[in-house]
Amino acid sequence: MVRSFRLAVLAGLLLSTLSSVAGADSSRDALMSEATRLGYDNQAAAGLGVVRQVLAQYPDDVEARMLEARLLAWSGHNDEAGAVVSRLQEDHPRNADILALAGDISWYGGDIATAHERYEGALSLKPDHGDSLQGLARTEAARKRRWRIDTGLDISRFGPQGLKEWQDSNIRIGYAPSDDTELHVVGWQSHRFSLIDRYVEVGADHRFLPWLRGSAAVGMTPDASFLPKRRIALGGAVRVRDEKGLLDATWLSLDWQHSAYLSGTVSYIAPGLQQYLFEGRVWITARILRVVNENDKSNLGYETRADWQALDRLRIFFGYSDAPETNANITAYTSSRFGGMVIGLTPDIDVTLSGSRGDPWRKTVGAALSVRF
Repeated sequence: MVRSFRLAVLAGLLLSTLSSVAGADSSRDALMSEATRLGYDNQAAAGLGVVRQVLAQYPDDVEARMLEARLLAWSGHNDEAGAVVSRLQEDHPRNADILALAGDISWYGGDIATAHERYEGALSLKPDHGDSLQGLARTEAARKRRWRIDTGLDISRFGPQGLKEWQDSNIRIGYAPSDDTELHVVGWQSHRFSLIDRYVEVGADHRFLPWLRGSAAVGMTPDASFLPKRRIALGGAVRVRDEKGLLDATWLSLDWQHSAYLSGTVSYIAPGLQQYLFEGRVWITARILRVVNENDKSNLGYETRADWQALDRLRIFFGYSDAPETNANITAYTSSRFGGMVIGLTPDIDVTLSGSRGDPWRKTVGAALSVRF
């Protein structure tokens, strides 16, 4: 009988403990639900008071701490919310939910670039993270830049031949009135042979369908000495394959250009191929050029180039070309090896550094800056 009594006491204590735990969990869940409801009802300050009742009992409750941060942000205390999230990240550096919340806090504060980076970070930990996918879509839409300015300078030297160096500077201003169309104007100043020519161009690029795009441009050089007096260019590309993996999208292109020089007209037609690899991290471009020179003679050449997106903000490229080139109103074959890198200083500012060596002695270095806004 004594043994039965002891068993009964132990069973009673166990049931009482389980009942207390269940009651505490039930109370905690009810408070969390109430705090969340208040937040969605635009009563974030009241919800903050409720969730802090949970934190008073469970100070290490990660879910409650995350809700506290969100409610702080919703009530206008974004700095405090950021401090709470920072402490959570220190304790849980590989938690996708916390990183996505950090993105939300940045979004609430208007820091779209940082929010974008944090959503991307969460997706790197968990590629199917729903909140981060939605957040990334929001930031992509908000970050859509309609204007782009590209400017650059190339300097060419010719070694022992004794020719003066060439300096080519350019600026391109692009504006996208829609997601499918970009208009541009180009200004190009070239200092060669102790002469200066200035070329201007206007053009447009348009995406007719997700798999079909085209371009057109016209340009001129007032009082031309060695650049084209007039130029017209047309181009198009069609995507013939759209897969993911080792072998990604495949594009076929066709470009045509007709230029009028002092010595006569030069035109070319260039079919091309662009193949993406390794989920778009690498792409290879190749073109065959058929050039009809100022003497109405046909010449064939080719260009190849490879790009590698080594890091999110670092792209490396290199290539080789052996094709006719028109300089000083004369078209001649020129082979060239080139390479460089594109460095993203911010999501909207890139710097390009490049170099090339052409036959027989031409060496060129260049730098360019791209800004999107």
